[in-house]
Amino acid sequence: MIWPKSRLQTGGLMFARKAACIAIPFTIVGLVYLLLGYDDKLLLILGQALVIQELLVRYVLFREENAEYSRRLVSNNNIKALRAKIGDVPMLLFVLLGPAMIGIAILFLMNSLTEIHLSLLESVHLVVVVALLIDPISTVFLEHDIGNAISASLGYLTIILIAIGSVQVIEGLFSHMLLVLALINARFAFYDHFCLKNNIDLTFLIPGLFALFIALLPNLNHFVVLIGGS
Repeated sequence: MIWPKSRLQTGGLMFARKAACIAIPFTIVGLVYLLLGYDDKLLLILGQALVIQELLVRYVLFREENAEYSRRLVSNNNIKALRAKIGDVPMLLFVLLGPAMIGIAILFLMNSLTEIHLSLLESVHLVVVVALLIDPISTVFLEHDIGNAISASLGYLTIILIAIGSVQVIEGLFSHMLLVLALINARFAFYDHFCLKNNIDLTFLIPGLFALFIALLPNLNHFVVLIGGS
C-alpha cells in the first residue's frame, strides 16, 4: 500500500517528535556528565534527564496533545466524582503534588529503614525521579478497567524495578547511561500511549529494552558462578 505523501510526512514528523523526547535528554545529560567526569552520579543523571524530557513533552513537542490530555482528565467521570467529594482546591493539590508526596514518602522510608543517607541534592533528585516515573500511572486507572490498568502498570513498573535493582551490580558511566536510556524510554512510551493517546507502537520500547539488556549482560557472570556452585 502506498500512502499519500502528506501521511508519510505526518507519520515521519510524529516519529521524529517521539524520538526527540528520548534522544535529546539522553544526549544532553550524557554530554554534560561525560565532560564533567561524573561517572557515579546515576541518580542525578536520571533526575535531570527526566526533567528535560518532561519539559519537552509538556511544553514543546507535545503541547497540544497535553492540553487535550488535561481537558480529558477534567471531563473524566472519576475525576468529577472526586472533585464533588473533596472540592476543587484539594483535588488540584492532589493532582499536582500527589506523585511528589509519594517520592517524599519513599525518601522518608529509605532514611528510616536503611543505612542509605542521601545529600540534600540527591534527596531532591530522588523525589523528582519517583514523582516523574509514577506520574503517568494514575491516568491508566482513571480511564481503563482495573484488570488492564494493573497489567499495564505492572509491566511498566517491572522495567523500572529491574533497571533500578541492577544499579548495585553495574559500574561506569556507559552502563549507567544505558539504564537512564531504558527508563526514559519506558516512561515516554507509557505516557505517550496511555496519557497522550498516540497509540505508540510497542516496538518503540526496543531501544530502551535493548539498552537494559546490554547494561545487565555482565551480570551473566554472577549467574554462571551461582549455577556452577562456586
